[in-house]
Amino acid sequence: MISPPKKNLNIIEWCYENFTEMRNIHFDVLEDWYVFFLENKTQWELQADQAILGGFLADCMAYAFIAGYESALQTMLPNLPTNPITSLCVTEKEGTHPKLIKTTLLQKQSTEPKWVLSGHKTFVTCAKAVELLLVLASTGLDQKGNNQLKLVLIDSETPGIEMILHPSLSFLPEITHGSVTFDQVEIPTSQILEGDGYANYVKPFRTIEDIHLFLGVMGYFFRLSLVYRWSDEFREELLHCLFQARNLALLPADSSLVHLLFGGVLSHFFKLSDQADLFLKQSDINVHQNWTRDRKFFRLAEASREKRLTNAREYFSKYF
Repeated sequence: MISPPKKNLNIIEWCYENFTEMRNIHFDVLEDWYVFFLENKTQWELQADQAILGGFLADCMAYAFIAGYESALQTMLPNLPTNPITSLCVTEKEGTHPKLIKTTLLQKQSTEPKWVLSGHKTFVTCAKAVELLLVLASTGLDQKGNNQLKLVLIDSETPGIEMILHPSLSFLPEITHGSVTFDQVEIPTSQILEGDGYANYVKPFRTIEDIHLFLGVMGYFFRLSLVYRWSDEFREELLHCLFQARNLALLPADSSLVHLLFGGVLSHFFKLSDQADLFLKQSDINVHQNWTRDRKFFRLAEASREKRLTNAREYFSKYF
């Protein structure tokens, strides 16, 4: 573990102070980086700071992505176990809309309250290393024909679960992906999260995930800016952008103001990423090639993000 933070030291100051110690860090596989991340992240209470830290400790963008992803899940579910790699499983063959969820969670007749999970999810992040799954499933239709959805927390090694690894994506290849089938998996009531699985968890997670993913990536770029001694002006703008996103991570994810301000943060960061592209061309050809490949992930969920921004603009337009 790297030196713990001094009292009142913020995450950026800590990164500056410990940069020399981690300048040449390298990890062969995601699991090795994740152990290092776990050893250091407990020093920071805020999940936003943990996302930044994970990106700063990463030697590739994929690890920065996972730092943001896992921190986002912890933000959504503060009582989630902190060490296991966890994946949110929503996507099915027909899509992610609530009405398209076919995986079922049905009550089993027995002396103890138990449920049975059956179905198939087509996309699992970190499929090779994942230990816990958060699964969106339907308990049936209400009187109006609406899908009633619950979120289930389950160990990936539970009997009846079959994980199938898929070929790497064209970006972030260090992260394995797969699909998973649930064949009559018994679920205790204690593993079913309270409230509506979509409205209370999946829907707000989209914004939480976006903010924390980009915090991880900004932390990664902060490290690169120090390794390759990019301009002070670039680094100052990057840190300004990073702290804006960090502040947004502390606000309610369903806030129209958060969506509006995050649109501005991303617009600024995307311009900075274009500058980083030029810096990387001059700094390290291999890192630049990987960056060119991996920046495709910036466009993930872009349509949903733009829709939230448009809705936020319309919400505030009523005042003028």
